Amino acid sequence: MRKNWDCYEVAKLIDTYFKTQSCQTPKEKNKVLGDLSTSLRNYAIKQGLEIDEKYRNLNGMILQLSHMEYVITSGKEGLPNAPKIFIDVFDIYKSNVGEYEKILGKANELMTVEVFEQDRNSKFTCWISEQYGSERASEIKNHLDDIEAWLHKKGLLFDPLYNVTSEKNAKRMFVSLKENKMFRVTHIRKMPAIEASMNAFLLFVKNTENEKNEAIVRDKIEDAEETIADDESKFPLKKLSSAERRTDFYYWLKNKEGLAEASCRSYISAVGGAEQFAEEHNLDKHVLYETSNSEEATVTMNVLLQCSEFVDYNNGQHNCFRSAINKYLMYLSDKSWVCGEVNDRQQNNKRLATNDGNIHLSIKEKPKKTGNDLKFIDFENKASLAFTRPVYLEYSGKRSDTLNNWTKIYVGLWQKLLDDYPETIHALCDKNIYGQGRPDLCRIEDELKMTAPKKLNDDFCIETNLSASDLMDKAHKLLELCGVDTKNVSIAYIEKNIDSDKRMDRDVPARKRRARSSDMQEFQEWLVQHQGMALNTSKSYASAINGAESFALEHNLSFDSIYGSDCETVRKCINELFNNSEFIEFNDVGHNRFRAALNKYLQYVSDENIIQVARIPKEDVDLTPYKELLTEKYEKGFRIDSGIEMKKFKHFWQAQYGTELTADDDTIRSYISQITIRYQDFAYVPETMLAPAKRERLLSYVISNLDNGKPAIYFDALFNEFTVELQEEKIYNSAMLKTYMSYINQGKYFIGRNYVSADNHVEVNPIDEVRNYLILHGTTISTEELCEKLSHIPSRKITYILATNREFISNGKGEYFHANSMDISSQELSDIQEMIQKSIIEKQFMTGTELVEEIGIKYPKVLERQPQYSEFGIRDAIGYKLNGLFSFNGNIISESDQNLSMSDVYSNYCQKRTQISLDELNNLKQALNSPIYFDAVYQNTLRISETNFVSVEQANFDVKATDNAIDRFCIGSYIPIMEVSHFGSFPYAGFMWNSFLLEHYVFKYSSNYKLLHTGFNANSCVGAIVKRNSDFEEYNDILTDVLANYDAPLDREAALQYLCEQGYLAKRRYRDIDQILVKATAIRTQKG
Repeated sequence: MRKNWDCYEVAKLIDTYFKTQSCQTPKEKNKVLGDLSTSLRNYAIKQGLEIDEKYRNLNGMILQLSHMEYVITSGKEGLPNAPKIFIDVFDIYKSNVGEYEKILGKANELMTVEVFEQDRNSKFTCWISEQYGSERASEIKNHLDDIEAWLHKKGLLFDPLYNVTSEKNAKRMFVSLKENKMFRVTHIRKMPAIEASMNAFLLFVKNTENEKNEAIVRDKIEDAEETIADDESKFPLKKLSSAERRTDFYYWLKNKEGLAEASCRSYISAVGGAEQFAEEHNLDKHVLYETSNSEEATVTMNVLLQCSEFVDYNNGQHNCFRSAINKYLMYLSDKSWVCGEVNDRQQNNKRLATNDGNIHLSIKEKPKKTGNDLKFIDFENKASLAFTRPVYLEYSGKRSDTLNNWTKIYVGLWQKLLDDYPETIHALCDKNIYGQGRPDLCRIEDELKMTAPKKLNDDFCIETNLSASDLMDKAHKLLELCGVDTKNVSIAYIEKNIDSDKRMDRDVPARKRRARSSDMQEFQEWLVQHQGMALNTSKSYASAINGAESFALEHNLSFDSIYGSDCETVRKCINELFNNSEFIEFNDVGHNRFRAALNKYLQYVSDENIIQVARIPKEDVDLTPYKELLTEKYEKGFRIDSGIEMKKFKHFWQAQYGTELTADDDTIRSYISQITIRYQDFAYVPETMLAPAKRERLLSYVISNLDNGKPAIYFDALFNEFTVELQEEKIYNSAMLKTYMSYINQGKYFIGRNYVSADNHVEVNPIDEVRNYLILHGTTISTEELCEKLSHIPSRKITYILATNREFISNGKGEYFHANSMDISSQELSDIQEMIQKSIIEKQFMTGTELVEEIGIKYPKVLERQPQYSEFGIRDAIGYKLNGLFSFNGNIISESDQNLSMSDVYSNYCQKRTQISLDELNNLKQALNSPIYFDAVYQNTLRISETNFVSVEQANFDVKATDNAIDRFCIGSYIPIMEVSHFGSFPYAGFMWNSFLLEHYVFKYSSNYKLLHTGFNANSCVGAIVKRNSDFEEYNDILTDVLANYDAPLDREAALQYLCEQGYLAKRRYRDIDQILVKATAIRTQKG
């Protein structure tokens, strides 16, 4: 919501400004601003306003303080455009301090913090001192003050930390803060103590929550017991055995509380566990399940909770015993149940038990269901989940009914465990929960590591490329890792009504074919290199195929894989998907993303390079005459689908053998297919494609390389290796080579999509090969030499891998090295990390040049150990090793969540100043080791002369009058800027008119004109002022028109000279000049 500032708020703001002037550190300043935010938010609440998280928050206070600073310093510092009330109240401060003090005093009275905060703060101080001692308590409180300031800074908290009463909310805030890379970096050495302080606060919140809940339970019990005492004469109590009490408690939980079966069993088991603990430790004479008196049960609970061993035991089981006993007390207090017609209910329970199974003493036994009745996951005994559908997930007594497929159930369980056990879950990042294999959890930016990633939250995703049964196995393991009893989790499901002849065994992993990830990568490369897509777009398409596969798996379609399939199979998969109404809706919601990706993949597998050798069953026919005729007459191939070629073939047959070929065309084609290799429209006799000696050399090369440990040889690389030998043969490209090798293969190798390998179990991953080679090489290597060393991988693929993976560091001049080849210790890296952080705190960024210079000064041995690496090679290697703690964007290093670019640095520099000189920009240019980013400068300043810039707020143009003045010069569609040299007709704009001011005006402010040029320059104005209603959109069009109307001959040097003289170019060079000259010449020719 938006509310205008009043005089009391402004008085507090002025007071806060002067407080911040005495702050020594940003932390102190943020604490003062945080207090102001809290006061203003409390003030609004007292006024009955409904506020959101953005109202008067910390960021807003920083902004408003800048406006106030502008008023107080008379415009020397801060931001202009302060509200009028800021000026009015500050005038009171200057002219009548007594009146100001009255306003401030009233403000403090109105904004007094609630006693609630003080009570909570005091209560926490007492509690923490009792738990940890006064010295440790002081340390914990200091850490929590720091945490509170960061939570305010990051917008995660707006009120005092001690006002937080929900353990879940506190836990979420702390997890979010710990995931903040900047927080981790600045507190890297204090993190263990900070985490301990967080845990202490969580324990405090949890205890106060429990106290509140127990008070509620006690109130309910007291109310119920009073009623029971009144009604006992009407409802005589009847003694139940321990087993009968368990049964009765079970049905109360199920029928009165509406809990799921697993939750009921969990509560019963937990009460039994507490009862057993009390007996074993001789704590109480009462047996919980043998009493119907809630007072006796309450005594037992209190005795247990006074036992430190039991408290530890309860905490280790995530408070399950305390929760269960509270439920049991509520059960005993239910007058209509416990004191009711027990005999009748017992009979009813026995009747129900025949349907639900025996729950008396063996609570672990599951009720037997048949047909389409509800079934429950038994984590201890794996069962087939083929053709089943989940109904709900219940976790810790809370039920989710919207998770209607196994993947959603799996994801939902991960999310709940992430909320409750964030540290355990975060520790699984980039790991497989079984210890080996593809990671089950990774960060969003690494989702391409996964086959079927599903998003957990804004930071993490999980692998879901598993069958339903395997998902539940993983879920079981995950529960074990988090220490959660499976009794606290209930997953209900039903069987689908599917004809038995349509069933398939879906309990094996969904993808057992080899090198699936390689095929996905090949698809991405094809999209980039052959379809001209951007890398991110190609990733999106590849991910969409994953999504389609996941849908097929989750909805029990007849296939579960698309990657690695042939063209016909892919076509069938697509047809089945788009005959499914749910998938059509799924695709529509995704704005047709899946259809587009599937069509691209179909195009990919239909590419002419995907060739398969015909394998038609042979009939008992002598095909020797066919082979002889094809060898003699069709050396360059037989166009098998051509009717004309078929007539010629029959003619040749009759001339060769003296008899007519009477078989029909389709039969002839089938015979020819059996003895030939087909490529595109042509069929070739294999024996004529490659001479025997060359064939042996080819096979020897392949077998030798595979025997020597190379996992695979790509057909592109193989074709390049044998280019000379194949020049005069009938193998014209790598696709034909693949087809040929498929035909002659006698089990000595395996033919993959784009490679040949020793067998079909080899995992082909060219990235791994490039990585392993670079790490073993240990220093820089040229791309050319790397391609030579890895000759079995196509050079274009190696170049693509080097350019698209951050771990491969460019050293300049076509050289690369692996980031792990850089010799730097963890301590040195930690020190460099702190050095970068210090620079970012001071000025928001650090340049790569500054980084290397400071390393040379403070840690010279780092550079001495690796003189072979360039400045930006060292910069990028350190960026990779810091693993995302900072953003390395070109030569600018900043906070990871800011990702500042060089343009941003220039923008920020300009925004903070009211005046800038060209010399200052040149100094910044030298400091950043970059060109001046004039586009950013012009967007954030106003250039008033060759050497001076002012803030954009000082722009004051009469647009209509200025455009009218330009009209007097621009008679046609455009003019060069330099043609406007007299400014007598221009209205006053606050500054003297000149070419630079005119250039900026046309660029940013004019209504009728636009600026087309090659770019802004430090010392000259070149370019064209173009009417917006003209047909000229590109600068090339302007230059073409200028030269087409130029009288002299159109040679290159003369044209460039003329464009410079007329003010269209600053230098006598232009990238597109040859293209422009061709077009200008054509225009001249048309004119005659």
